[in-house]
Amino acid sequence: MTVKLPISTLLIMLSCVPTGLAFASSESVLFVSNRDGQMQIYAIQADGSGERAITRGPGGNNQPAWSPDGKRISYTSTRDGNPEIYVVNADGGGQKRLTDHPYPDVHSAWSPDGRQIAFISARDGRANLYVVSPDGGESRAVTHMDEDLGAGAPLWSRDGQRLFFTAAVKGKSQ
Repeated sequence: MTVKLPISTLLIMLSCVPTGLAFASSESVLFVSNRDGQMQIYAIQADGSGERAITRGPGGNNQPAWSPDGKRISYTSTRDGNPEIYVVNADGGGQKRLTDHPYPDVHSAWSPDGRQIAFISARDGRANLYVVSPDGGESRAVTHMDEDLGAGAPLWSRDGQRLFFTAAVKGKSQ
């Protein structure tokens, strides 16, 4: 395996990160529902009050992740026909597409300082880890997996110096 290390250290984590729920704090939760016929992202207070739709419209929206400051949400959407990474303000406004590639871009994860979003893409034929600014711009590959390997489910260390991810080895998650 060949790995570039633009972040000080890169580790492989041996468990998956759930993608159906995301917590901003002890007070607010994001969840995904298809109650209106399409997968959409909703927010609700921890006490069950204040439920509201974050996404609406065409295509499925899932895999939400709060920014560290709780002001924005990254997510995967198929609204343009292909899974891509988007960000939206916590009130549902200001939606912005961050990636645009023929291969799916999925599983976004914010860095602790909110300056980068990690995600998974198979744009080079293998599932690799990439990072992009939440304001847009060019994506940058962080891993370069061999043909029998693939990356999934990114998660930042608390200090933002490491990225953890699951690894698929010859079709088996590790």
